[in-house]
Amino acid sequence: MRAAARLAGRRITLGELFADAGLLGRALVDDAGTTEGRSLSKWTLAQRRSSIRSFADLMRPELLTLLGSDPRQVLDLALRGVAERVGTGYRLTGGRPRRRGGPTPTGGEVDAVVAEVGKAPGFFGYRNAAFFGILAATGGRVNALLQLDGADCVLLPSGRLRLFLNEKGKSRQREVELSGRHAELLLSYVEEYNLHATRHHWRGHIRIGERGPVWRNSARGRWPYPDVLQTLRDASTAAAVLPLTPHAFRRAFATDAASVLPRHVVALAGGWQGLERLDDHYIRPRQSSIWGKLQHGGPQDRDAKVVKDVVGDAVAIV
Repeated sequence: MRAAARLAGRRITLGELFADAGLLGRALVDDAGTTEGRSLSKWTLAQRRSSIRSFADLMRPELLTLLGSDPRQVLDLALRGVAERVGTGYRLTGGRPRRRGGPTPTGGEVDAVVAEVGKAPGFFGYRNAAFFGILAATGGRVNALLQLDGADCVLLPSGRLRLFLNEKGKSRQREVELSGRHAELLLSYVEEYNLHATRHHWRGHIRIGERGPVWRNSARGRWPYPDVLQTLRDASTAAAVLPLTPHAFRRAFATDAASVLPRHVVALAGGWQGLERLDDHYIRPRQSSIWGKLQHGGPQDRDAKVVKDVVGDAVAIV
């Protein structure tokens, strides 16, 4: 309503806002922030769109009486004039582009940090090596992996482990089969934790295939997310690399996988909904890859194994 008042140059009531589909649409995509010269983000505009839909549904009887027409139809008409049609919904134009989360670590940096977290004493080192190793190898979301339950782990006859992770915004779980190495890391952690719990008379044990949190810090429950971040910060410092965030592992996975596999395969493997999100937020061509290709050579390490041609990378950078 504040955005509509600013656009109209006068105070606007709620009834007037819904009565004017054109003004409602312009107010929805108005990205002027409260700070002068700063615009709202695309994420904020998306929340605005979702909120106005929920409001129209909640207040439908009152708005129907006030307007004489279905407020949801008014909202669709407003969105039709200012938003891009995507499937059965709309994507708002405008808004400050999302930040892409900083630099993407190289394979060597990821390996160095995973090695450092594994140096913690006792079961902590086993837990850290398994957790961050799986995070790097699968491109999973940190919260999905952190909430892993023992009942969502299936030990296969081959010795591999199959994990079922709860993904953000999805009703179905994402199925991930670990390699033999990462399955061994996870099982070693479970064994070490249970030995520690037995020695210290802790009640909680980790059982593959049974209910209960997998990633633990003590007898009291799950490994807290702030502790995960602190573990990663400390390991980054010890490995002498720029501080990594858990999401940096996901960007590294997408970037490396996209260098050797078709992007639609990468999107399927990482659980991304479509190529646009994958391209916009996760795949980050590294400078070493780009310069190596421009010079028709360069180091043949993991950073330089790129299948796309020079023109494709140049377009992505622009």
